[in-house]
Amino acid sequence: MTLLQNQMNTDSRQIFADWGTSVRLEEVHPHYDPGTGRVDEQVFSTPLTAIRQQEKPENLTATSATLSLTRRWYLVQEKDVPPGVVLTSARLVEDEIPYAIRNVSESQVPGVLLLECVQGDQQK
Repeated sequence: MTLLQNQMNTDSRQIFADWGTSVRLEEVHPHYDPGTGRVDEQVFSTPLTAIRQQEKPENLTATSATLSLTRRWYLVQEKDVPPGVVLTSARLVEDEIPYAIRNVSESQVPGVLLLECVQGDQQK
């Protein structure tokens, strides 16, 4: 590991310690019971530290749909996400409010992911 990489990792840890908030990553596994016709969820929960980003303004016009989805963007450390979790099938819970993860991208900081989330379980 180079000196620069080491410094970036140290800085990233400090930023999350200073600015992070506690959230819960919930990996959801739906299960269909053909006998009852019900779909149940098995949820595996992992505590994470996340940094909520400022909300990005959306260009709304007079002809825009009236449906307003609450969107949030969170930074999380990739190393804190359990191996094998499909993030776009999971949800992030902050203050007991669930946010479906709609998009995952790498941030400009190595090892940090940017999660675009929508409140509730709305579709894309």
